[in-house]
Amino acid sequence: MINLLPPKEKTILIQERKFKEILITGSLLLFSLSLFGLILFLIKIDLQNQFLLNQALLENKKHDSEFSQIKKLEEEINSLNEISSKLDSFYENKYYLISIFETLSQIMPDNMYLTNFSYDAQKAKISLSCFASTREVLSQFKADLEQEQNFKEFYFPASNWLKPNDIDFFVSFKYVR
Repeated sequence: MINLLPPKEKTILIQERKFKEILITGSLLLFSLSLFGLILFLIKIDLQNQFLLNQALLENKKHDSEFSQIKKLEEEINSLNEISSKLDSFYENKYYLISIFETLSQIMPDNMYLTNFSYDAQKAKISLSCFASTREVLSQFKADLEQEQNFKEFYFPASNWLKPNDIDFFVSFKYVR
């Protein structure tokens, strides 16, 4: 193709074409930079969201661990309360055997001794096997035992009274506090 335009017009056309190329290239470069900036902005927002999410998860885990520690402490406290309650119940229901032995030793005559002692805590029942030298010593022990306020519901078998001397006997009674 032959260009018949004057040189001045040719240079204007060339300048216009270069301007259009620069304008298109600049627009593309500006668009690319804008798009790159937008991508960086979206990445920044995503990283912030991930950071906030991880922070929330970490906070949640802290609360969960604190909650589990609190739950463990509550279980320990409940266990200790249960043990304490059982101990209280034990001490409330405990019969004081020492006082029983003291009372028995005070009312037991000199010619008599204890050979066996049995105590049923649930029924508060005491069973004794003893040795008495005479029937009179046994009779005195029975009278003294019946005088005691904390001892009730006596059982002296008839076989206790058969022998006049060297008597191995048995007695049972209830202890009342």
